[in-house]
Amino acid sequence: MDILRDESGKFRKGNSGFWLGKKRGSMSGEGNWNWIGGDTTKVCLDCGEKFYARGERRKTGKFCSHSCRARWNFTGSRNPKWDGGKPREMRTELPEYNEWRKMVYRRDGWKCQICDYRGKLLVAHHIRTWKAFPKERFDIENGITLCRGCHCKLHTIHRRVTDFREILNDYTLNSERG
Repeated sequence: MDILRDESGKFRKGNSGFWLGKKRGSMSGEGNWNWIGGDTTKVCLDCGEKFYARGERRKTGKFCSHSCRARWNFTGSRNPKWDGGKPREMRTELPEYNEWRKMVYRRDGWKCQICDYRGKLLVAHHIRTWKAFPKERFDIENGITLCRGCHCKLHTIHRRVTDFREILNDYTLNSERG
């Protein structure tokens, strides 16, 4: 009879098993079949701090954190919207812009012109873009009310478009048909 087990084969009270709390030399570190190497010290490309990388990050890790990666990838000339270092106009601070938005919302009945959504998540979209057509920025006929979802889809599908007139005609005709 085993001193660790009772008649039924279960461990006796107070005896939790032979391997519990013990380390097997063959199972830890380099002896483990899943071993791919220890920690590697790397230097962050953004902030210059040292960080430890293990596993797959030993080969691919370049940044100590997500914020360092975001700063590195999307600042300055590496940002897809880089425009040669010119400061972006803060249109929301312009009283003319806020008045234009409200007039576009009022004209469209405070609903998305593609999906008829009514609510707080509305956007006044420039049909002919703010940057490409500065003379038409505050023309009410150059605006259309869209929900955030339709606005994001529109800009995702038609990224480089500066004049949305034909595209929006197709969208609004399809939404009227149902």
